[in-house]
Amino acid sequence: MSGSERVLAFGSSLHGVLCEPAPQDRLEGVPAVLFWNVGTNHHVGPHRVFVELARRLANLGFTSLRFDTSGLGDSAASRDDTRPDAERKLSDVREAMQTLTKQRGFQRFVLVGFCSSVDAAHAVGVQSPEVVGIVYLEGYQYRTRRFYLQYPQRLLNRNRWERLLRLRYPKLFGEPESLHDRSLDPETVFVRDYPTPEQLTLDMRHLSQRGVRMLAIYSGGDTNYGYEDQFYDFVKAPEVARSLELVFYPSADHTFFLVEHRERVMDRVTAWLLREFGGASASPSSGERARAAEG
Repeated sequence: MSGSERVLAFGSSLHGVLCEPAPQDRLEGVPAVLFWNVGTNHHVGPHRVFVELARRLANLGFTSLRFDTSGLGDSAASRDDTRPDAERKLSDVREAMQTLTKQRGFQRFVLVGFCSSVDAAHAVGVQSPEVVGIVYLEGYQYRTRRFYLQYPQRLLNRNRWERLLRLRYPKLFGEPESLHDRSLDPETVFVRDYPTPEQLTLDMRHLSQRGVRMLAIYSGGDTNYGYEDQFYDFVKAPEVARSLELVFYPSADHTFFLVEHRERVMDRVTAWLLREFGGASASPSSGERARAAEG
């Protein structure tokens, strides 16, 4: 990485890592990118994907902040704060935005949600005009009639069975048990308040009408998402397509465990950011920037 990273303390007890590009790589006028905890995991993201993605973005000219919300990782939670966890997360994301506005002058933001952190990304995005982009990694999923009709095909999927065996019996594959984060297992109980499909449709229309750019990436391995256009079978708003890029990786698992799958996701996110927000200054000035722009 050609930029710099430093610990950033902000708010009453929040901590994260500010990742900034080198002066020669900085893109003027682009939004800052925010990442935070997936479930109860540290802000590095599943398999350190947020760390790798933040450093790639720094090389491409973007500033990002990956941080822990209250009570997770390096961020303490006040015993006097009796708000529900979901409400605290929204407040923490807004605090991160305000901090980057005060300290770095950013007025626009792209929020990256992954699985459970999509909840705060979506809610803050709907409510905050400063949010100009949202990335939904493994976001909201609702089973549809076509999903159920296609479900038996999963029993014939070799990759699905291999993922299951690796998760349950990693030693058979010469892998340490610590490599597999069970807190991200689809069977792990993690309570979330999903919007109804009807409310999600209204939200997506609102975001699209406001001009927010969106990227939704879904995997097909042991998830509730089974085919490419399933999104438009539960979000009844085809006009959202003008603002939303929809991507489906049928062979990938929920956490993009395989390196090749994470690489594809990171390539897609960086290419989308450059295309939507890089502007004229995003013309390839390095091999990495050129590869991302082509992705």
